[in-house]
Amino acid sequence: MGPGRCKRGCGNFWWSTKVRDQHLRSARVQGRNLIVLVPDQDMVIVTTADNLVGLFGYEAREKEGVEIDMVGKFIKSLPVD
Repeated sequence: MGPGRCKRGCGNFWWSTKVRDQHLRSARVQGRNLIVLVPDQDMVIVTTADNLVGLFGYEAREKEGVEIDMVGKFIKSLPVD
């Protein structure tokens, strides 16, 4: 996927997005492992989990969403300057 084709801002397996007023960079590594950079808070969040070997489609996506939801809720709870 070329750089102009990703609406969320992706490149080199890193994604950029916003939660509330927090600018984020994130990467998925081997399934359910997640790295999130929150520069405005000088914070790095890392989650590790089973990499879902043998799961595909909806079943895998449903489980992958757990980490993303958890980190999103945490980031939303951070104070905004």
